[in-house]
Amino acid sequence: MSERKYPIDDELEKYKPLVIKLSLGAAVGYSTGYVTRKLVKGATIVAGAGFMILQSLVYAGYIEIFWDKVADDAIKVIDSVKNKVADDAIKVIDSDGDGKITANDIKTYFEKFQTIITSKIPDVSGFYLGFLYGAGLR
Repeated sequence: MSERKYPIDDELEKYKPLVIKLSLGAAVGYSTGYVTRKLVKGATIVAGAGFMILQSLVYAGYIEIFWDKVADDAIKVIDSVKNKVADDAIKVIDSDGDGKITANDIKTYFEKFQTIITSKIPDVSGFYLGFLYGAGLR
């Protein structure tokens, strides 16, 4: 007995390479987005847990934290290094050498990021859709 042929069979065979490329790109993108989401979530949990532990120790009377002093000291440190770090950061981040961080600089770095993250991926559009879904930005 011969296998019955449906009209869609020809179309599926015709678009099979495209579907494979889209599927691979989407799977890799989803995986990358998922890992990114989990790393950010993990860092947030660690920071929150650290704060809760400190506050629990304060509440129990084991340590004393002067949050106003911590904030004042942090502001002093930031102010003392702000100008030097800002100047150095501008030199590093300024990709077009105009002495300012502009939209063109951000665009240049975003394009570099895209080039690195999508290097040799067969279908970038599938990757981006998978990444957004995996990162929970759907």
